[in-house]
Amino acid sequence: PPPPPAGVVVGAAMPSPGLAWQIPRPVPPSPQPPAPPRSTVYCNPYPGAPPIPATSLETAFMSGRDIAYVVHAILKPVLAEVVTEDDYYIQFLKRRVGGPQAHPINPRKPRDINNEMVNRESKAKEWASEKSTLGHVAKSNVARPRALIATPQATPSDQDTEQQKQRATLWKARVYCDQAYQAYQKVIGIWRAAPPGGGVPPQVQLHLVKLMKCMGIVLDNEKKVYTVDSEALKLLTKLGKGRTLVARVLEQALLPPNAVQALLPVLLDVIIPLSSSAKKADNSKPSEDITLDRLFRAITGVILKLNTSSDTLVKCLEVIQTHGKASISNPPRMECVHALLQKGTMVVAQDPSEETKAAWGSAEGKFMSLLQGV
Repeated sequence: PPPPPAGVVVGAAMPSPGLAWQIPRPVPPSPQPPAPPRSTVYCNPYPGAPPIPATSLETAFMSGRDIAYVVHAILKPVLAEVVTEDDYYIQFLKRRVGGPQAHPINPRKPRDINNEMVNRESKAKEWASEKSTLGHVAKSNVARPRALIATPQATPSDQDTEQQKQRATLWKARVYCDQAYQAYQKVIGIWRAAPPGGGVPPQVQLHLVKLMKCMGIVLDNEKKVYTVDSEALKLLTKLGKGRTLVARVLEQALLPPNAVQALLPVLLDVIIPLSSSAKKADNSKPSEDITLDRLFRAITGVILKLNTSSDTLVKCLEVIQTHGKASISNPPRMECVHALLQKGTMVVAQDPSEETKAAWGSAEGKFMSLLQGV
């Protein structure tokens, strides 16, 4: 070939490009994973800890100013108090962490709690000697709380003691009434749910025994005789609702006949001394009179309908003769006494025992002399 002309620069030969499908495609750079959010935990319970900047608490949902406002509102009652190293929660956190605790001012120096307690005790002694206090009083220790000061207590008077006894008796009577009413409701509910003509359901026995115990009636397993505790019966009849419960039990004939015969003399001895309350302004009977009248009428119905033994009638008449005028102070009581005399005259006359007839004649004569004195 002819030589190139002078003064002309010739470049290197360009490579011929290949086909389109032979050209490699450019690889895009792989995206870098985002850095995980850095969570900062502030757990320095010491009062001398550096303050937390509000800008570091900013999140995507709340600004740093809002978070600072909420935190200050929560800590406002805490900041109002003087927070010291002896604070209960600080000591609790120290115990949970365990090991020697760092000093709040100098973290490199481990803190000795025993040495600090010795220093406090010596300072307390100096304070006691300088201020002339009654004994030295060390500062409070969480591990060993300070004992209460033994202050002299005034001795209660007889009147206060009597009021406490009355209050305790009243609460005990309320407990007896509540338990008796629960047992009564159970007995009535089971009896009504039982099919007619099936006799006494066996489930009634447990609740009936509980009801009888609340009324003071207990079965002596050796003698097979019912006995009545007068103290328990007094607690039950002390309240108006207790007297109403006893009247319901007698009216509905829930107790066994032998238990009722043992109950009648003791019940009369308990309720006859109960005095009637003063009348109201409208001359109507108070509720206490109504409950007593209902109970006496229930006893009257039991005496007339129940096949009562001669011994029970004699005991009832002796109780009435003992209480005197209180036994016939109002019409319901007089009806009860009249029914007792009428039933006793019929039953004792048929009794073959001469001792029973003599005891009835003696009690009846004393009662008649009492009526003549009225």
